[in-house]
Amino acid sequence: MQFHFEVEVNHENYSARQATLEARRSRLSAAKQDLLQKRLRCEIAAPLKPTSPLPSCLVEIQRTGTRSPFFCVHPLGGDVLCFFPLARFMGPDHPFFGFQSQGLQDDLEPLTCIEDMASLYAREIRRIQPDGPIDIGGWSFGGLVAFEMAQQLQQLGSQIGLLVILDTTPGMAPEQLHETRSVGFYEDNRKWLLAIAHYVEGLWGRKLSISESELQRRTQEEQLEYFVERLKSINLMSSNVTLHQLRRLLNVFKSNSRAWCSYVPKPYAGPITLIRSKEDFGEAVSMVEQAQTSRDMGSFQNDTALGWGAFSMEPVEIVTVPGTHLTMLAEPNVQVLANRLTTCLDKIVAVAK
Repeated sequence: MQFHFEVEVNHENYSARQATLEARRSRLSAAKQDLLQKRLRCEIAAPLKPTSPLPSCLVEIQRTGTRSPFFCVHPLGGDVLCFFPLARFMGPDHPFFGFQSQGLQDDLEPLTCIEDMASLYAREIRRIQPDGPIDIGGWSFGGLVAFEMAQQLQQLGSQIGLLVILDTTPGMAPEQLHETRSVGFYEDNRKWLLAIAHYVEGLWGRKLSISESELQRRTQEEQLEYFVERLKSINLMSSNVTLHQLRRLLNVFKSNSRAWCSYVPKPYAGPITLIRSKEDFGEAVSMVEQAQTSRDMGSFQNDTALGWGAFSMEPVEIVTVPGTHLTMLAEPNVQVLANRLTTCLDKIVAVAK
């Protein structure tokens, strides 16, 4: 399933950020400057040229650059198109790889276990970057997968540079779990299609104008046909999109939801950086929309660390960015997110001993 969009990089802002970073680096000690140069030197780009084709789960968003690559995991919907603006605003010298769900661009069955996803993605990271500290993150549902990846990579002997969780809680609230076990929850496509429509509007600013009543008076097959036509009408999907592709998207969406429901996180032996959105949703949303946003706060409502403090042996670093859970990745907020994520990555290098 392909979406069309255009992103322009503000080169003036990028140049200003580079000047700020250079000034900060000049104040480092000689030992720390040496460490920084080792991390940024061009040789680290060599492992980014695998001899075999990339698997369908790995997407090269920004391949070239001398910096250590950043690996970011998909949200509940399984796609990585949401990361393209972020990668662009992080600059042309920063390799950026996204992990998308198995079964989204191929006919393989989607994985239904976060541990299995983490194992697959960690294996691909080690193939592409066998040496050096690994920087990983994930947005929404992907934050949980990235958290599990960091654990598995550590067990394999890899060093984690930065683990960044983008606006995610470590678990599902009891009322959400209860709803996922209700009869027909996964069979009724209406709530899932409405969640996708909400996602499209929040990220790309394209309103599908689809209501539950519009879907309710149609059969399951007619709902899918109607949804595809609505997507085509706003020029967000290519003209040759098929119902088969939409069914794959729904299958991935539901499979990831099942994986989220069954995941039990364990304490992580390393620091966690949490980047959270400044605003919550002002409107009532369905459980599936909450699942897509991973922001039904539950018992974490008054916890600035969103519950991650219980799973880290070190204090959680908390970074706030403008926007809601969805719009933090949309312009203009994504420019702030890119700047602050880059600062987090530089800080990891600067404080290393």
